[in-house]
Amino acid sequence: PYQIAWLKVPRYRWVTMKSKSTGRTIREEKATIKCLTKSRRIGGSFACQLESVLSGVGIDYGSGTDCDPMDTYVLSATERQAKDFIKECGELAEFFAESDVRFQVKIQSTQITFIHTGKRIVALPASGRAVRGVTGRLVLDEICFMPKFDEIWGAAIPISRGNMKEPRGYPVSVLSTPWAKGTEAYRVLSRGAP
Repeated sequence: PYQIAWLKVPRYRWVTMKSKSTGRTIREEKATIKCLTKSRRIGGSFACQLESVLSGVGIDYGSGTDCDPMDTYVLSATERQAKDFIKECGELAEFFAESDVRFQVKIQSTQITFIHTGKRIVALPASGRAVRGVTGRLVLDEICFMPKFDEIWGAAIPISRGNMKEPRGYPVSVLSTPWAKGTEAYRVLSRGAP
């Protein structure tokens, strides 16, 4: 089903560009922005939770191969939804930890920490200020219901574009049940990121 297709989209993709100054073709690896418009209670958040847990231990969810582990930062429409996201990530990790020690975690109400890698899945408040400075995967869950979408989206886009620490940028996952067709959030979900 679509959850498997979602998980198979790689963290990074190769982009080919032509240099304006030299005219040479350049091939760069860039972070992926994934967008999913979904209906309620069909497993979209679960797929995102699974990729967050796999990312925390260093398994590339697109290929199933080992990669560098990565922190994940989650913004949800409400504090309750953010805590539920963290709780369910913790339950997934504990399930996997029964057969693989890499998945052992320390669970708190707003974050889980993977004991072997030190990577975290952290719930943040739904604001642009909370997103600024994030160095890791970003999950925007139920973005259509977040107040100040423009502020949050404006802070999220630079995360995917790269910085001194990670020139490729960090993956961004955007998912939501649709709400109000005329909104900017609906445009992002229906057409994909810029």
